[in-house]
Amino acid sequence: MTRLDGLPVLFVGIYCPLPEILTRRAGAPQANGISYEIQQHNRPVPPPILAWQEAVHRPGVYDLTLDTSTLSAQACADRIQAMLEAGPPRPTAFERLAKKRREEAEKLARHPASGAPQPPQT
Repeated sequence: MTRLDGLPVLFVGIYCPLPEILTRRAGAPQANGISYEIQQHNRPVPPPILAWQEAVHRPGVYDLTLDTSTLSAQACADRIQAMLEAGPPRPTAFERLAKKRREEAEKLARHPASGAPQPPQT
């Protein structure tokens, strides 16, 4: 890790609207030998796709967000480079996440029983 000390870090959220993801999946339902679940016409979005969309962005704290349905790969790279050159916003996403984690740990230390499973009553 010492090799990375002093390097700027950005936490970049890469988004693509669900309809675009589904369109792209339908166009290439098998990539690298992996079969993707796709949305069937007039049916709801499959739960695994919805769960993935939510999970990949949890907790959703970024320095920069990019929408790949409207930006090319080059445009995304240009925006990342521009932010690196300008310097990340303060506090950075990592600083905000660290603060949130510290606050949650302090809260748990003050109230250890909250959130912990309680033994059954006998």
